[in-house]
Amino acid sequence: MITLETIQIWVSLIGNSGFPIAITIYLFIRFEKKLRI
Repeated sequence: MITLETIQIWVSLIGNSGFPIAITIYLFIRFEKKLRI
């Protein structure tokens, strides 16, 4: 579920730490969800 707050957090992450780090975090979250199933 994507909310405005989530989008703002992602924009903040990309602005502060750079795009590659934001992508790494995104992939890690997706991978973690797959492990739980």
